[in-house]
This record gives sequence, C-alpha cells and structure tokens, in this order.
Amino acid sequence: RYQRQAGDNDVSVTGWAVQANVLAKQFGLEINEKGLTCAEAYIDEMTDTNGRTGYIEKGGLSSRHKGQHEHDFPAGGTEAMTAVGLLCNHLLGHGPKRHAIMQSQARVLIKRPPQWLSAAKGTTVDLYYWYHGARALRLGGGNAWLPWRAALRDALLANQQRAGNPRGSWHPVDVWGADGGRVYATALATMALLAAFQPR
Repeated sequence: RYQRQAGDNDVSVTGWAVQANVLAKQFGLEINEKGLTCAEAYIDEMTDTNGRTGYIEKGGLSSRHKGQHEHDFPAGGTEAMTAVGLLCNHLLGHGPKRHAIMQSQARVLIKRPPQWLSAAKGTTVDLYYWYHGARALRLGGGNAWLPWRAALRDALLANQQRAGNPRGSWHPVDVWGADGGRVYATALATMALLAAFQPR
C-alpha cells in the first residue's frame, strides 16, 4: 500500500503495481513473479460473488477522504475498484470463459456508464474509474460495452476545455481532482480515451 508493512494492502495500489510489473515483463525486464501470483490472490479475495471488487474489503466501496469528500463524491456512485480488479484479471492472463467472475465484473461496470453529472447529492465524475473501466472492458471485447464507451466519449469531449490557457485540458472536478490537479485530470481523461478508441 503506501507504507511497507505487512497486511496493509488495497486494490488501488495493487492494481498500479500489477500494471507496472506486467508492462515491465513485456519489455523483458526481470520481475518477481511471486508478486503477481500474490496480487492475483488478493484481487480474488477482494471480489464478491456478484463481481464487485472492494478497496480494502471484499465487495466494499471505493476509498474516500473523511468528511465533505464523502458527501461530494459518494463512493456508491462508482465502480472504480471493480474496474481495477477486472483489468488485473485480464493483465494476469485470465479470460472470462475460464475465470467466470470476470463476466460478473464486466456486468457491474456496464451498468454504471460514465456520466459527467453534478448535483446536491454529489458528482458522478470519476476519471480514475473511467480509465480503468475503459482498459478492462476493451480487453474483454464484444459489443456489450459499446454503449459504455460512447458514454465515455460524450462525457469527456463535452467537458474538454476549448479556450484560454486550459485549452485541451479537463478541469480537476472529479473525485481525486483536488489531490491530483489539472495534470492528473487531463492525463487520466486522455488515457481513458486512448484505451477506449486507439486502434489496436
């Protein structure tokens, strides 16, 4: 997780570590294969029978800062950790036919397409989720995810800045925007579009 201590794990950091190690392996770098095996077991442990992957507990919700952050960005409005879990399963070499939980994970994501909405009950903008969801669903293939992809395109292109100094960027108004800023928001929005639409 964020400190090196036994038992302090979460799916978010595990997901980034899996992505880094798989990419390193593709480039011929030496990695610790046991680490990927352990990550695989951890993702399975955090995923419930309905396909939802939790942040630090089986089938739980995504992380939020205590206080106003929880109100402004309800954790129940995203499937970020399920997207990370499904992406990891793909990167670790699983397929939905042999690893049936992946079908359930994909269904969870497809039911929650990207929406750039803000209301009194909080916002639905979660670029972290949209990036991981785009990668995971694209790897799964098929046509079921195409409405999700179209929703991603519509949400992002309608909200990309078109004038002044921020032209081409996205305002950091999503759940982790205050932490990461405009560069974070723009990077994830760009990577999400590339993951969903870049030719293979």
